Amino acid sequence: MMELAFEAINSHSTLLAAAVVSAVVFVLYRFLVSPYRLLSSHGIKGPRPLPVVGNYLSIKRIGHNEFLEEQIEKFGPVFGYYVGAAARVTITDVELLKEIMVKEFDNFRDRGMLGPPNLTPKALGLSPGLVVATGETWKTGRHALTPSFSGMKMKLMVPLLKKSSDILLEKIGEFAESGESAEMFR
Repeated sequence: MMELAFEAINSHSTLLAAAVVSAVVFVLYRFLVSPYRLLSSHGIKGPRPLPVVGNYLSIKRIGHNEFLEEQIEKFGPVFGYYVGAAARVTITDVELLKEIMVKEFDNFRDRGMLGPPNLTPKALGLSPGLVVATGETWKTGRHALTPSFSGMKMKLMVPLLKKSSDILLEKIGEFAESGESAEMFR
């Protein structure tokens, strides 16, 4: 009789242990693996990410530009990768970029800022401008600025930009000829 009681306790303990192990495996999968299926679930190819860090170690090891060049060679003009659990999509196809940046721009807000989380506009001494704005702030700012960048207005800016770049090149040339150093970030 006593053996039956111990057997029942052992089977309950085994079931309880199996349930706990299953719950732990599920939680680990949910938080460590599942977030990295976002890009592939949308058909976006890219390098295999590691749990928690994504592709950050590869980026850190060879540098961001080299990492991107490698991925372009492997996956073509559209690919995705992860910085931590944050998905990033890189597009190098000019026609697709035109489509996104002109016709579908309203659908691509809240893009976020690349770099370490502590590298915010405020930390850099910048105001939170349109480049890093999100949500309604971004949408309002974009609608306010869009008329300033029409094709005609951009053409009108060309002479001013040319004049400014000519002055800059002249000044750089003067410093190059004299061998003098110049403070570029004043």
